Amino acid sequence: MAIDNAADLIKDHEGFRSDVYEDTTGNLTIGWGHKLPPGSDVQTVTDEQAKKYFDDDYRVAAGTAAQFVSNYDSLTTARQAVLIDMAFNLGRAGLAGFVNFKRALEAEDYEEAARQMLDSRWARQTGRRATEDAAIMRSGTFN
Repeated sequence: MAIDNAADLIKDHEGFRSDVYEDTTGNLTIGWGHKLPPGSDVQTVTDEQAKKYFDDDYRVAAGTAAQFVSNYDSLTTARQAVLIDMAFNLGRAGLAGFVNFKRALEAEDYEEAARQMLDSRWARQTGRRATEDAAIMRSGTFN
């Protein structure tokens, strides 16, 4: 898959499942990483439902990412995509825990930001996702 934007990056990292599965933290999940509410009786998802879940989740993640750092608008599109991917995966509270990462981003020290990403429990849990996101953060491009 060619990665050209944040949605592509997230979909590549999440993968797609039309039936319910447990994610690495035990949450019931469907589609492209959509967390189902406790007690949900959803077992499968249509393409249309999965797209709606994704669009809604993406909108929340994009808003979270835009509010995370004061210089969001000056970041490259690829670096913004990394923040959106992290917000999609971690949620607002999880991303907020990356204090040193945020400080490095606001100082435009992308090497340090990448180091902070990789020196985290999130990186140990997500493996490839964190490694790829850190590489994008360093370079500022998808390639």
